[in-house]
Parts: sequence; structure tokens; C-alpha cells
Amino acid sequence: MAGNYNFEESTMWQKAHEITLNVYKATKTFPEDEIASLTALIRKTSVKIASKIAKGYGKRRINDKVNLFNEAQDAIAECRYYVTLSKDLGYFTEEQADELSKELLLNQKMVSAYLESLIRNHSNNY
Repeated sequence: MAGNYNFEESTMWQKAHEITLNVYKATKTFPEDEIASLTALIRKTSVKIASKIAKGYGKRRINDKVNLFNEAQDAIAECRYYVTLSKDLGYFTEEQADELSKELLLNQKMVSAYLESLIRNHSNNY
């Protein structure tokens, strides 16, 4: 888990990037009056998931890695809320919301498993 690991090889980052692309595609049909609010929020948050994972791979100190992967978890939860809100406002179809929610839950499980592994491996080394 060296600090120079190529994050693009990680299935966890790849899934986060896929989510970002899907969010951008799905929000193209949002009302124009949402561009500066909900559209921007959900897009920014989806980007934050992948960027926190990428930054986490670049860190050498375990505490820095854990903090960034925790921030990725926070962004996933935030994005899940925006998906629910978008569905409830009628901007996402049930199918779109379900698909994005499934992708986000899978990514959340991946990040959780990686975090647990980081912490377990770190505590076993001392």
C-alpha cells in the first residue's frame, strides 16, 4: 500500500469514476433552474468520491489515508441523499435512482472493506 500506487488500477476508484460519469449523464435532463443548486451539488459530490479515493492512494501516512477514505465515505452518503432527493423531486426515474443507489452502495462497501484492511494491517504491524 505504498504511496505511489496507481489509483487508476483500483476497482474502487474505477467504480467511483463510473458513478461520476453516470451522474453527469443522468443530470443533463435536470431543470435549468437546478443547474446552480442540486445539479451542481450532486455532480460535485460524485467527483469528490473519486478524488478522495485518488488522493488517499497517494498518501503514505496511515492516518492521512484513513482520513481521505473516510471523506470518500461521507461523500458517498451525501451523494446517496442527493439521488433520493432527485428521485423524490421527479428529476430521476425510479430506475435511474435505483441504479445509482446500487452503484453507490457497492462503492461504499468497497471503501469500507479497504478502510478495514488498512486499519487491520496497520494495527498488526505494531
